[in-house]
Amino acid sequence: MALLNLKTLLALSFLLGSIALRLFTGVLTYSDEPSTTLFWKDNPSFSTEFVDITLPESAIIVRDENGFPGDAIYYFVVDYGWLFFGVIVAGLFISTGFRRKA
Repeated sequence: MALLNLKTLLALSFLLGSIALRLFTGVLTYSDEPSTTLFWKDNPSFSTEFVDITLPESAIIVRDENGFPGDAIYYFVVDYGWLFFGVIVAGLFISTGFRRKA
């Protein structure tokens, strides 16, 4: 039972983390150069792609040419992570509910 609670807590933390990434980070590309910047957004929003905006230096997390390290993982978590981890959390909650009834 404790292991199931740990799995649920872990999946729930990944769910909340992926939602926080979606709301509070963005990717900036420039139309005239190939660099990509991952940055913190001032206001939460569901849009993650930005083009040619000015950022304060303190908002930049990582900047690199032709994508930043781990960008495939970032895009997966931001685009599909909330759904993936949401299904896992829902399944764990449902399975614990069935076990308690039995």
